[in-house]
Amino acid sequence: MLMISAAVAVSLLATLHTITPALSSPQILLQGRFGSDNAQSYAKLPVLFSWPSSSVYVTFGGDSVNATLSAVTPTVSFSGYNRFSFKVDQLEQDIETQDLNNTVITWNAAGLGSGPHTLTITKLNEAMYGEATLDALEIGAGGRQAV
Repeated sequence: MLMISAAVAVSLLATLHTITPALSSPQILLQGRFGSDNAQSYAKLPVLFSWPSSSVYVTFGGDSVNATLSAVTPTVSFSGYNRFSFKVDQLEQDIETQDLNNTVITWNAAGLGSGPHTLTITKLNEAMYGEATLDALEIGAGGRQAV
């Protein structure tokens, strides 16, 4: 595990699309501990959430945002759930839970106005209870790289 705070750039288009970040700018910020077998994966999605209080901050323009998180297969018998908080512009939106019957979270916020906005996704539970990957981020109509 590495302790990092890394910034990566985001390429956004005017229609709904998946973000494919590359190193250089502060549109996606990882804060906390994130796990990976390959340090290069910090520069792009997916991002592995392991430790509690680890957060991903995404700055974007556009009227909506979607995030997809997938549970990692648990390695011990009492594992199998993850909890995440989702905030838009520092306002709590939801707390979502993954469990053995619901292994994918597809979260969205719509009707946000043109922005700029900040999405914060924070892992709430200990690593021994579960890990998950942030697989995709999508920005809605009017989406653009925030300045």
